Amino acid sequence: MFAVGLGALPGMMTGQILSGVSPLIAVRYQIMVMGIIFRSG
Repeated sequence: MFAVGLGALPGMMTGQILSGVSPLIAVRYQIMVMGIIFRSG
């Protein structure tokens, strides 16, 4: 499960930053999704 987070989360955050989203919002989404992944496992 940790390997899934290593690949998906940085890619999601990078995509958001490149599309013009504030880096702080991108980090919040990353933390939220990481929490959901760890709680579901």
